[in-house]
Amino acid sequence: MPYLGNEPATAFTSTTKDTFSGDASTTDFTLSKAGNNNALRVVVENVVQDPGVAYTCSGTTLSFTSAPPTGTNNIYVVHLGPPAATVAPPTTINNTTNFTASLGINNAAPSNDLHILGKDTDTSTGITIQTDDTANAVASLTLMSRASDNTNKTRILKNSGGSIIFEDGSDTFLSIDSDGIINKPKQPAFLAQKNAAQNNIATSTLVTVDFNSEIFDQNSDYNTSTSTFTAPVTGRYLITCHILMEAVDTAADYYQLRLVTSNRIHYSTKDWGGYSSDPAYGVLDVIVITDMDASDTLYAAIYQAGGSAQTDLNTTTCTFSACLLA
Repeated sequence: MPYLGNEPATAFTSTTKDTFSGDASTTDFTLSKAGNNNALRVVVENVVQDPGVAYTCSGTTLSFTSAPPTGTNNIYVVHLGPPAATVAPPTTINNTTNFTASLGINNAAPSNDLHILGKDTDTSTGITIQTDDTANAVASLTLMSRASDNTNKTRILKNSGGSIIFEDGSDTFLSIDSDGIINKPKQPAFLAQKNAAQNNIATSTLVTVDFNSEIFDQNSDYNTSTSTFTAPVTGRYLITCHILMEAVDTAADYYQLRLVTSNRIHYSTKDWGGYSSDPAYGVLDVIVITDMDASDTLYAAIYQAGGSAQTDLNTTTCTFSACLLA
């Protein structure tokens, strides 16, 4: 119906009613809530009593002028003031409900939008999301940063096989199976090798090693055109590089393999000068855990100090890899 002013608030309420039994001697009865003469409807033996004449009310004390007759529950009092609100909603809510203020569960002073407070002895405190018994049913919780961006969200799923899956849009970025095995398919990691020869490498100059064939590249952080890895996030990275050289020159002062990052350079150095003739093969390796910041780059390079430009880099056994550890 039409009304003036603000729209009335909807709340779960109930009217308070007190019931007493008379004994023909007691005149004072204690109410369940405070009232006053005109805020009560007092009925004795189904007869409505005159406020201020048959009874008076002070706080929670109801005083009759004359003691009501003996009877079981023959006195009842209806509180006519504002109905008492209750924190218990109806057992079924059929319509979509929005809570515009913070909601506390077992918590009268929530500190977040939804604040669930468990009991000290309750080991099952939390949120339970359960599907029905339909085969292959999946329970999920969706976290969104903006309501207008349906793609910028994370879904946490529990599938029928017992795995917990974290999805970003339609891609899985973390899963934990029923045996506790963790898989992170977007964890930065790559393995590359050479698919083209680098023959007669230059001497006394730093030569970038072309690792131009990917075996795998999780998260797409490796560039085969430049043989460069770009760190997507700040962290500690495990890096490995293996170089097999052919026609090593004993006249060179030394050979050096360098892993060059934006923060520092890691070396492996070897001298073949003690050999009586040029070895057919020579190996250089670097395995290191290093720090990289987001957007830092990494590449491998070789340096031959002096000697002749006769050394070749094998095209099948040279490998380069990195992965994020933490």
